[in-house]
Parts: sequence; C-alpha cells; structure tokens
Amino acid sequence: MKTWTKTKTQNLVRHKNGGYYARLFNAGKENWRSLKTKHEQVAKARLSALLGTHNEQRAKNKALRAGNMTLADAAALFLTAVAERTTIKPSSKVYAEEVVAAILTSWTGETDMRRITLADCKKWAVAFGKKYSPTRFNSGVSYLRKIFKIAIDQGLRYDNPALELERASIRATQLELPSRDQFLAMVLAIKNAGGRFSKDCADYVQFLAYTGCRKGEAENVTWQDIDFNKARIRVKGDPIHGTKNRKTRYIPLIPEAGKLLQRMRAERMEDTPEIPVLRVQEAQKALDRAAKHVGAARITHHDLRHLFATTCIESGVDIPTVSRWLGHLDGGALAMRTYGHLRDDHSQREAQRVSFELKPTEKIIPIADSQAA
Repeated sequence: MKTWTKTKTQNLVRHKNGGYYARLFNAGKENWRSLKTKHEQVAKARLSALLGTHNEQRAKNKALRAGNMTLADAAALFLTAVAERTTIKPSSKVYAEEVVAAILTSWTGETDMRRITLADCKKWAVAFGKKYSPTRFNSGVSYLRKIFKIAIDQGLRYDNPALELERASIRATQLELPSRDQFLAMVLAIKNAGGRFSKDCADYVQFLAYTGCRKGEAENVTWQDIDFNKARIRVKGDPIHGTKNRKTRYIPLIPEAGKLLQRMRAERMEDTPEIPVLRVQEAQKALDRAAKHVGAARITHHDLRHLFATTCIESGVDIPTVSRWLGHLDGGALAMRTYGHLRDDHSQREAQRVSFELKPTEKIIPIADSQAA
C-alpha cells in the first residue's frame, strides 16, 4: 500500500493510516499539516479554513518584509517559518509558540526592531530569568536571537544584540526514582485499581520501564515491530517524523520485557501485525496514585526511561551501550552526565570485592621453592 494517496481536492492528501493532511507551499517550500481527521468531508472543511489563514499570513509576511517591523512582527515571521518546516515535530512547534509568546508577554522595552538595543535585551533577560526555569530561559534567548536574525535578513538592522546575552547554567537533574521493590508494587497497585483500563495502564508502565522508549515512540510500536526470535524491538517513531533523532533503532528485549510482551501477545492473538502493542497512550494519573500508595516520589512517563537506564547501568551494562539503546547519537556524553554518578557508585561497590588477602584454602609459596619447581 502506498504511504500517500492524492485526492480529487487540491492540496489534500490521505495517509495510509486513514488520516488527511494539507499540502501547503510558501516561498517555494513545502509544508505538510495534519488535519486531524479520517473523514474526507471534515478534512475538506478544515483545509478550506487552513488555506484562508495560510494565504492571509503569506500576504502579511510579504507586507512586513517591505516595511517597518516590530518585535511581534518579527516573532510572527519566525513562527511562520517554524510552522512550515517539515523537519520539525508538532510538539517542537508548539513549544516554540509557547516560548515566543512568553518572550512577547515579558518584553517591556522598545519594540521597533530597528531601535532595540542590548540594554533592552538585558532588561528583558532579567525579568524573564526571574519568572522561568534556566532551561526555558535558554530557549527564550535562543529564539530571541533567531527573531533578530529575521530583521537582519530583511535589512532592517546589521547586528544581533541578543547574541550578547549569557545563557543560564543548568544543574544536573537529580533523579528520585522508585526502588525496584517500589516499582513492582506500583505496577501491582495500578493493575488492581479496578478501572476499565487499569490492566492496560500497568502494561504501559512496564513497557516504558523495560524498554526505555520515549512516550511518543512507545505509542507507535506495533506487533510487527516485535521480533521474538531475535529478542528485540524496532523503534521507528511516528509515521511522519520518526523518532526524536529521526533514526530507527533496535532495543534488545531484557528478560522482563520479553515476558511482558509474550504474555500480552498470548492474550491478544487476534491482533494483526499493524495493531499497536499498547492500548493506552498515557498513564500519569495511575502513576501518581500508585506512587502515593506505595510511599514513593512522584514520577513521570519520562522518568520510567530514566528507571530503565539506571537499572541497566546498575546491572553492569556500560554507559555507551545504554546510550545506544536510548537512541542517543553522542556516544554516551548525555548519558554520562545524567547517569555518571551511578557508574561511580557501582565502581565503589565493586572495589570492595577486590582483595589481596589469602583465602583459607590458599598458602604462601616461597619464591625459592617456586623457582625450584
């Protein structure tokens, strides 16, 4: 089956999963937008509305390029460019919109892009830094630099004052994960909660913890991605953008993952290969209740990925290998920063096993006697 199918309506295409997408163009660049429906008539109506907004924005952008530009105008052009990039995931586009909106809300100085100074930028940085986390602050600085580049590209100014802003230092994340006993107790609490999807939520939580998959990756794993013979999972991400780094990877099945998936498959023999393995796509409320029930700290879906990595390292798997399983492309640098302390702790524990003392059954052999022998 072909991945994309053209329809009789211009700019409207259908994905093989049944969903409809709009195919838009701006300045010669192609931009695909999901219309979030599998019904053609609904898709047509949403396409019409989207085309109207899209054409209005294109006209506005053209007018802006020819005249004066405020910070808000430049920000709008930047977000339009972000929205039209097919290599950026929808979640990243939403994040950019949120950060840019926060920049505009907190900006109190000059707004004419030709007159904004370094002092205006520093004033904004102080106010923004007090309100948001270091990570969000650094994103704000990064996006502000890109917004100024819009004005530079349009010939409205020659310098980028945001380049002089210093990024905030980010402290290493302090992980507070449940012990293995606590995790298993949490799974049992979720499974026995009595809800309609309690069992599915328990399976979901175990899958994330036993594979290290990101939330978005896990929901796109189908039965055809599980290779029981080779004991591995193919992680390909969503149909449009793939995984976070856009590369398919294979994760070996640890014993618990193998048992979980064998049991799930035995219970669902009627599922065809393209059916998703997981029947739910989130279980945060179930996790919150379970953590409270067993007396553990609250954890998120992403913390289950940390739990997987932590358990692997504590079991003796080297950090570069764990990094590949997680889908990192930096050779283990990020994993070392996040989990390096575990290697140190493990090293200290292992060092206690090293001893030069003789065992009761051993004896010292004199050098002379050994040479004679």
